[in-house]
Formats: sequence, structure tokens, C-alpha cells
Amino acid sequence: MERILVMLLTLLLHVHVLRSQHHFSIKHYTSENGLPQSSVKNIAPDSEGFIWLATEDGLVRFDGQRFYVFNEGNLAIKSNRVAKIQPSL
Repeated sequence: MERILVMLLTLLLHVHVLRSQHHFSIKHYTSENGLPQSSVKNIAPDSEGFIWLATEDGLVRFDGQRFYVFNEGNLAIKSNRVAKIQPSL
């Protein structure tokens, strides 16, 4: 039992050290944040730092703060369904 306790405390110490060395956060975006829908089919970055998202309700550009939706409502495209984005090199 003592050996298991020592192993558990050692593991907890390692987790604490790793968390203190690497500061990161995860943010979950949904339609409440500006996405046309919460299901994203494909993601690709561009050379200007934007992230492009393919959804079934349009093509979306994310600048780190806001989502800009390109779909039938504001572009002359045949369908809002975007399945894949081909990044340019």
C-alpha cells in the first residue's frame, strides 16, 4: 500500500511540474461564438495567419477573434456545403 501511495504522489508531482512549465488553454467554439454550425469538416491555415474552416453552412475564416462566414447569403456560390479546403503553398 505504501508503495502505491509513493507512486501516486510521484505521478501527481510530475503532472504539477508539467502543467507549470507549459501554459496552454483550450477554447471550445460553437455556433454561439459565430460559427454557422458546430460541425467542422476541414481546417486549413493560410499564409496571412487566418484559419479557414469548411462547414455544411459555408466557408469560414477565423482571425483568432471573429468568424467571417462566406455562403450563399453573401457570395455567388451554388451551395453552402464545403467539404474540404485546399491550402495554397
